[in-house]
Amino acid sequence: MFALSAAALALCTPAAANSPVPITPSPLPSVDDFVEGMPVPDKPASVPDLMVLQFRDGQNLGRFRIKVEPGATEVPIKGVRPLQWTILPGAAIDAPAQPPNRLVELYRGTPQQSQLVCRIGVRYFRARNGLWVAHFLLIEEPLVARRGDRWVPFTAVQGDADLIILTSSTLPNADGYYPSLEFGFNGQPRQIDFWVVH
Repeated sequence: MFALSAAALALCTPAAANSPVPITPSPLPSVDDFVEGMPVPDKPASVPDLMVLQFRDGQNLGRFRIKVEPGATEVPIKGVRPLQWTILPGAAIDAPAQPPNRLVELYRGTPQQSQLVCRIGVRYFRARNGLWVAHFLLIEEPLVARRGDRWVPFTAVQGDADLIILTSSTLPNADGYYPSLEFGFNGQPRQIDFWVVH
């Protein structure tokens, strides 16, 4: 029997698909947002990035910095459609206690007609140098359809080309969180238009 979560059920209703999501326009990207290579999170930042959403579009490597503050933000550059997206940790945090967990929702579309791509759970773990570094958990809501008297999952054969494939080469820790995530959509290029931090 396929169990349908409340969140997945909400995604299947027209009201959820059409409910507006207020978003904050992202500032124009700085040169630092599109520099080849990633900094190692070895020093604390006053206002840390929660995580970095990285992509390769053709020969260009780019990244969007997702801030720790709650709220919705649109991507600074529209129309990016890579085959794979990579989630990397933002700046490390120097704190006596573990920073709170966060949840980041990645969306495609507009605030008025949005489709949830996936959710990323963020939990901080202490590194060898004593700083807290973000780790990630991919939460994919199953797409379902009503068939007769029961809910059944979509498959690629039935027309859903957005099944997420995790291609990370890293292993999760004992709690199931990865130091980085790499994922694609059945070999199809897909864009992400905005994100919401909770």
